[in-house]
Amino acid sequence: MLTADGPCLVEVNCRCHGGNGAWVPLASRLTGGDHMVKSCLDAYVDPDAFARLPSVPGPFRANGTWVELVSFQSGVVTGTPGYEKIATLPSCLPGSVEGAYGVGDELVPSIDLFTSAGQCILVNDDPAVLAADVATIRELELSGKMFTLASDDDLAEKETSNARRSFIDGSRLWSRSSARLSRDLASGSLSESSTGAAAA
Repeated sequence: MLTADGPCLVEVNCRCHGGNGAWVPLASRLTGGDHMVKSCLDAYVDPDAFARLPSVPGPFRANGTWVELVSFQSGVVTGTPGYEKIATLPSCLPGSVEGAYGVGDELVPSIDLFTSAGQCILVNDDPAVLAADVATIRELELSGKMFTLASDDDLAEKETSNARRSFIDGSRLWSRSSARLSRDLASGSLSESSTGAAAA
């Protein structure tokens, strides 16, 4: 539809929000217990409860928001201190922090929903506390404290360590093969022709 600010896309087909249901606890706190999932179930299995729903929603009973986490960094993740910090905020619902990255993952800057660094649900009776918690999250993101990342030296050391391990593993394999060949020669289980073939 056209508005004073320009075209506006309106979704006319009412549906239940997705997001793996992460929003349900938020909606429940904001409304005092009512949300679309519960109401839909009541319509089928508890008609009396459905009939008690108000025709017009009442005022919010708490303050809350769903926060999409943003990455401004890139590199290999060595730690996720931001996730741990967010989980301790007064407004953070227990278990609501869903991190998109773990140790060893390749972190990229967020440019859309698919590159979000994760999400969390914040709810608080005090709007000032809620606003402070959101500000804390944004500061973690902007200051680069959401994640710790491997330095170039760390990555170089890891590559060197992997190469050293591969060399050692290869040397051990060759040593075992040589020992087995020596035992076979000593026992006479290998002929000169087969020995030549094995050496080749």
